[in-house]
Amino acid sequence: MMLRLDGKDVGFEGDDTILDICTRNNIRIPTLCHQEGLKPPARCRICLVEMDGRLVTSCSTKPHDGAVVETHSPRAVKGRKMNIEPMQCDD
Repeated sequence: MMLRLDGKDVGFEGDDTILDICTRNNIRIPTLCHQEGLKPPARCRICLVEMDGRLVTSCSTKPHDGAVVETHSPRAVKGRKMNIEPMQCDD
């Protein structure tokens, strides 16, 4: 199967998440809760990306064939910042 990742056509397997595909293609997506041994994923929502114009968590979303994924779109970056803001300390 194929998807368009940041303007580049990329192949993937059916069980791959967007985060898996990005990691294999040297695209860094920030994560907090996606750590080996921690369940369930997609709690922190720091790994947001845009797929087909919708914000989705890359650690838990499996793309469809022909999906269009933008990893660092303005919407995705803004969403990440909004999700991490409540975790910041003012000290």
